[in-house]
Formats: sequence, structure tokens, C-alpha cells
Amino acid sequence: MLQRLTQNEGRYPSRETCIRLNNSLGNPVAAVGGGGRVNFWGAINSKGTGCFRICTENTSSDVYCGILENYLIPTVQLYQLKNNYIYQHDNSRYHVSRQTQTKIRELDIQCLEWPAKSSDLNVIEHLWSVIDDKLKARTMCSVKELSEALSTAWLSIKPELRKKLVFSMSNKVYECIERNGKSIHY
Repeated sequence: MLQRLTQNEGRYPSRETCIRLNNSLGNPVAAVGGGGRVNFWGAINSKGTGCFRICTENTSSDVYCGILENYLIPTVQLYQLKNNYIYQHDNSRYHVSRQTQTKIRELDIQCLEWPAKSSDLNVIEHLWSVIDDKLKARTMCSVKELSEALSTAWLSIKPELRKKLVFSMSNKVYECIERNGKSIHY
């Protein structure tokens, strides 16, 4: 998750957030000669959707470093975030690999520390349910059709939903702190 920091007069900082999506869709898709799946990575903020990538290859450190350089950085530039953002990702093997950590330093990406076994505060889970509903409404018979449906769903994310998700992050963090890291109601 990208977060552009802004100050709030309340007890905690508000955050304008770009959200990282990195999800293997768990729903099998019938395809000619078998099934198929895709991996999707994208970024949004309250102003719009950013760059996204759909691929069929498994994510590795090499692939993820390419995503950071070719999709994250252009999104940061598109929204003129410069050094005024924090990138959040979980502790997947390829996120914490030496190669990825080197690339993060090289690209001067500031990451939010995300301890193992922490509460999942990722607002993207709500967005995935919306996208999943859009995909379930369509019949897809190939990876190409799935990719096209994902692109369409991604680009049709409503501004109100983006803003709601983006600005809910501060409340989630605050509630998590108040509950000493225990589950929150979001």
C-alpha cells in the first residue's frame, strides 16, 4: 500500500493511500485445454487508479523488482507523490528477499514496517470483494477473457469507493493500536 502522508487535527495522521494489489485469484477459470489463473498487481489512491500489471507467471523476486520499477514508480510519478508516500506490502518471500530489499533501497522507496503475524489492515480485501463480484457476473472461458475482465473491473472502480477505502486506513491503524494488535471490526 502506498500512503501519502497528510496531517490531521485529530489524534492520528490521516492518509491518502494508494493500495497495492498482489493477488492470485483463487477462483478457477475454465479455459480451452484446461484452466488458468493470473496474478494482478495495481495501485490506487483517492484520485484514481494507477498502473497495474496482469501476468500468468509466478511472482518471484525478479518479477516483483520489475513491478516496483516499472509499475510502482510510474504510479508515484503519475500522482506526483515523490518522497511523500509509504509503501506497504506483506512479508511474502519475494517482498523480504535480499534482492527486493536492495531494489527498494535503490529506488528510494520508504516501506511501512509490517511485522509477521500482524493484524491484516490491508484495505485491499474490501476492494477484492468488489472486483470478485464483478468477475462472477461474467462468463470467462480463457485467461485472456479473465485478464480483460480484470482490466475492466479495475478501471471501473468508483471514486467514492477508492476514497472510502483510502481514508479508512487511519481508523484501522488507530483501532489496531487501541486494541494492542488484536482483531479489529473492519
